Amino acid sequence: MSLSRIIKPKIRDVALLCQSFCNLNVTTTRSALPSRCIPLLDQSVRCKSIDVSHLKPLNFDYGGDLVKQEPLDLSEIVFKYRDIPEVHTLPDHVKRLFTLDCATSLERLEHRNAVVLEEVTKLVGPGNTVEKQICYLTIKIRNLIPYIVQERRNKKHKDYLVKTIEKRKKMLRKLRRIDYDRFVWLLRYLQITFQEDKPYTYWKLGRYAVQKSDARQEAYQEGRQKFLEVQKRFEEEKTEYIKEKEKVLNEIDADIKHYNLGKVEVLKAYEKYVNARREKFLEGQVKVSRTTRVKRLIKEQRLKNSRIF
Repeated sequence: MSLSRIIKPKIRDVALLCQSFCNLNVTTTRSALPSRCIPLLDQSVRCKSIDVSHLKPLNFDYGGDLVKQEPLDLSEIVFKYRDIPEVHTLPDHVKRLFTLDCATSLERLEHRNAVVLEEVTKLVGPGNTVEKQICYLTIKIRNLIPYIVQERRNKKHKDYLVKTIEKRKKMLRKLRRIDYDRFVWLLRYLQITFQEDKPYTYWKLGRYAVQKSDARQEAYQEGRQKFLEVQKRFEEEKTEYIKEKEKVLNEIDADIKHYNLGKVEVLKAYEKYVNARREKFLEGQVKVSRTTRVKRLIKEQRLKNSRIF
């Protein structure tokens, strides 16, 4: 059997169904159609419903928006008609055609963008395009979030929303790198937050990986606790050493004063003594061969062992 013999009857049945809908009502169409077209009619009329109650509700809090989109004042004139003086002098029933009440969804979105961009331009100047792009993306995100939460089956717009959120994060990262003060001001003005994504959080860890991570965290905490204990003990010893040092220095000053010595002369003599000891030590290191040094070390080690036992 050829493929054309299978496809042509289906095309003919669909064409007959469309023609009957154009010429007749639904009840007459059902009785006038051949029996092979009845399943096509039932399939076109019946709408398949999908239960999504078992699915988790969508959450876009990671985007950083702290507030929702504020509703527009429908009696307000559209932004692109504001500069026309004749619009403000029109009668109310004609003026209503230029308000947001009679505007399309696209015109309302353009109105939101224009109002926000006008305020940002007054504050940061006409040349700062990064702030304007972030404002434009923020308006788009706040418009899409309620629609996507309600329409779970619209995957295309959901993907677009996720991409828009990531694009805004990229622009915020760029603005933070350029000027941190403007970055902080824009976050406060748009009422959004910014936090870097944690890497590798989208992978679900297995049992072995979870155990390994817990053991690593426990070892880190134990090492940190030991470090703090050693640091505390070191600070205590440091304070004791400083007190002892001050005590010894006071005794040295008292001895110098008692024997009528000059402090500068004593320091110079001590420095000369230390330098002579260092030079003598270096000369001895150069003259002694490696074999002699090894023999000395072995002898010292035997002496220590004999003292231990």
